[in-house]
Amino acid sequence: MMGSLRVNPNPAPQLLENLQSLQQQQNQALAELSSGLAVSQPSDNPAATAAYIENRAAAGATDQYQQSSSMLQNQLSVADASLNTVVQTLSQAISLATEGANGTMSASQRQALATQTANLQQQVLQAANQTYQGVYLFGGTASTAPPYVLNATSPSGVQYAGNNNSNSVQLGPGQNVQVNLPGSQIFNTSGADVFQALHDLTAALNANSASAIQAAGAEVQSAFQAVTTQRTFYGATQQRLQSLDTFLSTESVQLSQQAATLAGANLAQVATQLSQNQVASQATMNAESKLLSQPNLFSYLP
Repeated sequence: MMGSLRVNPNPAPQLLENLQSLQQQQNQALAELSSGLAVSQPSDNPAATAAYIENRAAAGATDQYQQSSSMLQNQLSVADASLNTVVQTLSQAISLATEGANGTMSASQRQALATQTANLQQQVLQAANQTYQGVYLFGGTASTAPPYVLNATSPSGVQYAGNNNSNSVQLGPGQNVQVNLPGSQIFNTSGADVFQALHDLTAALNANSASAIQAAGAEVQSAFQAVTTQRTFYGATQQRLQSLDTFLSTESVQLSQQAATLAGANLAQVATQLSQNQVASQATMNAESKLLSQPNLFSYLP
């Protein structure tokens, strides 16, 4: 016995439902093609969304580290340039000391040299109070006021007003980088005080004492060596930051690739799906149009 034939007397609602479903799929495909993202809201893929949010947080932190590193490299460059000025100034002072120690120099000639060495001390003072974006570079962690000030009661005529601490900046998980040396470690090393050496040389030249000039010249030579040694910190730290920059750049690229994998749309596949949906939608609309233009099947039944 044959089963009864079931005929849908009104297929229009089903066609309309199919058409709406196809339209939603087209809208989703268009959104993915426009944004390049397959995940535009958490409900699309909760697991991928959570991983994507974590990825973007890591990318944001990496970007911040890169910006901080760039700023610090500029700061280190300014500090190193200032110390280069100090080294050159001390080199000039050594030459003046050698000249002044010559036994043929007169008192007036040595006084003229003393004027030059006094000016050199002012140049060093200016370099020691160098700033970068309003921050004093050689005051330790005391960065809002000049670290070196004139003080007539000080043996050298210059007093250190900073502290003996240093600043460190985090440039990645577990990556804390020391970014400065306190001025006391650069300019006031025991037995090699820059300001004291220049002060003593100026005094010796004014006193017209060849032996005192030679002794002061040796002080300046020691100060020159001390500053040159401490200056290597800034060059080494710049190199470390450059290496860290390379690592951060690589990490940034990897995070971007990971983000594309987590949330990126397969544009070729989406475009193909969109084309297929458009064809199916057109076929459904044609079918519905024909259906509506024809009499209902049951209108022929007696």
